Amino acid sequence: MLFDGRLEALCLLAVCRWPYCVRDVLMAEQKRCGGCGCIKPMAEFYKRRNRKNGHQSRCKTCAHQLREEWQKQNVDTCNAYARQWLKSNPERARENRRRGRLKFKYGISPADYDHIWAAQDGKCAICGERKNLHIDHIHGTKIVRQLLCPDCNANFIGRLEKYPERMEKAKAYIARHAAYAAFGLTSLS
Repeated sequence: MLFDGRLEALCLLAVCRWPYCVRDVLMAEQKRCGGCGCIKPMAEFYKRRNRKNGHQSRCKTCAHQLREEWQKQNVDTCNAYARQWLKSNPERARENRRRGRLKFKYGISPADYDHIWAAQDGKCAICGERKNLHIDHIHGTKIVRQLLCPDCNANFIGRLEKYPERMEKAKAYIARHAAYAAFGLTSLS
C-alpha cells in the first residue's frame, strides 16, 4: 500500500495534524531503498540487527548488484577467502561438492541417493556386492536407473569373461529398465 505524493508532501512539511503520522504507519511496512530510491515492502530488504528498523538500507536487488561489483573489483580477496573457507571446512566443502555433482550431473539430491541406496540395501543392483556404489544413468539424460558397483557400472563389458554368471543378471537389469523407459517412468517414481 503506497501513499500518494500529496500525503507524503503533507507529512514532510509537518502539516499533518493527525495524532499519529499516517506516513510513519505506512513506512513501517515499507521502506525507501538507499540505492535505487524505490519504496518497497520490508520483505525486499535483508535483515540487519544493528539497524534502527532491523533491515539494511538497500533492497535485495541493489545489495546484490553492489556485492557483484565489489567481487569483480576484488577477485584476489574473494579467491583467498574461498581457499581459506575450503581449508577450514573440509567436511562441508565435500558435502557441497557432492550435492552439486548429484544435482548437476544426475538431477537428484543427496536424499534421493540415500533413498535409492536404502532401497537396494547398500548392494549393487546386478551382483549384490557391497562396494562403493556408483550411479547408473542413461547417458545424455538425467534418468537414474540404480546404483552399481564399479565393476558392474564402468568395467562390466570388459569383465564378462571373468564373471559369466553376471551376464544373466545384467540382461534382467537392462530389460527391467527398458520397461521403465517404455512407460516413461524412472526407478525413482
